[in-house]
Amino acid sequence: MRYLIFLLVLFFTSCDCVYEARGTVVDEQGKPLDSVVSYMKGRAPYDYNKSDTTGEFEVNEITGFDCGCKGVVFVRRGYDTLTVKIDNMDTVVVKMKKVK
Repeated sequence: MRYLIFLLVLFFTSCDCVYEARGTVVDEQGKPLDSVVSYMKGRAPYDYNKSDTTGEFEVNEITGFDCGCKGVVFVRRGYDTLTVKIDNMDTVVVKMKKVK
């Protein structure tokens, strides 16, 4: 019985997946955009990250059993909100368009 409980505890505590995505956010001319808010689609938008002055961003989340492709939302005033599907551990360049 103890062995079974040990296996169950081990199984349920070792199934967390850490999703990581990083990259650069640029405008239509390829210039880095700072202060772009990025967060996982379906998560609370107050749990976010911002791109730095070189446009670099990083999203890290514990996603449970699923480590596959996730939607990452990018938001900045004056630009269209963008959702990009990014595979776990990928590095991408995200191009944002100005609102017309």
